[in-house]
Amino acid sequence: MARPDNVTVAKTAMSSTDLATAGALNDQQFNEFFDLVRDQPTLLSDIDFQPMTALKAKLESYEFGGSITFKGREGVAATTEQRGALVASKVELDAQLLQCEISVTEKQRLAILIRDNLDNYARTKMAMQFALDQETAVVTAVSGVGYLLTDAFDGLIEQVPSGNVIDMTSNTQKVTDDAFFQAFLTIEAKYRRDKANMRIYCASDVLAAYNKYITTRQTGLGDIRIVDGTQKSYWNGILMWELPSMPDGSFLMTNRHNCVWGVVNNDVIPYMDTEPSAGIWLYGLRMYGDVKYREAEAAAYYKGLDALLSITTV
Repeated sequence: MARPDNVTVAKTAMSSTDLATAGALNDQQFNEFFDLVRDQPTLLSDIDFQPMTALKAKLESYEFGGSITFKGREGVAATTEQRGALVASKVELDAQLLQCEISVTEKQRLAILIRDNLDNYARTKMAMQFALDQETAVVTAVSGVGYLLTDAFDGLIEQVPSGNVIDMTSNTQKVTDDAFFQAFLTIEAKYRRDKANMRIYCASDVLAAYNKYITTRQTGLGDIRIVDGTQKSYWNGILMWELPSMPDGSFLMTNRHNCVWGVVNNDVIPYMDTEPSAGIWLYGLRMYGDVKYREAEAAAYYKGLDALLSITTV
């Protein structure tokens, strides 16, 4: 069955009853769907979400201003730099067409109707697929993931300036506090002051290696020990957020507010199509969106970590 194009497809809205009402999602449906997307355990659940009213938008970089803590002296005024002037730059979002689809057989559809609402099933599955596919596209800058069209995202790793990329490929660098600290120092000081909102987005092997390092070394100062595998992992108060799509032996350190995800909220259109002869039901969603950094300097990418080598107690 050929995938329906955006012109001839029967566009339907996701109501609480079925997928048969023509039109784009209304505000409530839009919010409900993207709440589902943000509930998925991916990068999109952790970064700033911005509904857009047009395909292009300029957003103020206001999150980092006015919160510098500095050592002062009585009777001495703070300098302009110490006052933490607002960041004047803006981030430009340029939304591109995104599309996700799921298909079910007639037998599967009937089984779903018996145990669940078909609309809820379709929305949940598409939210899961959309979140996973977009995380992969964002992190690796790969086009063509699922039905993601080319150039939908710039790719987070590609956005990090060359001076903020630490390549340890030839140095067999193990995953230790020092590895994270080098990346931390690479980020400009004005962005490092907000530790509570900083994140280390890391590959699964990096997280596993660091957890092993924490549990085997003699002291856990500055960290939360991994006791039963269920605790969140932290490095010096910075949350480590595992991303299966992050390349092995690498991590990206930045502020979670530094990454913004925009979606045009009046152009999210679900659709339904059938192929009776094949017994296939197709549910899809097309939308426009973009993900970018607010400030490229507020991120450091560390690659080439030898996370698989054994780590000894220090």
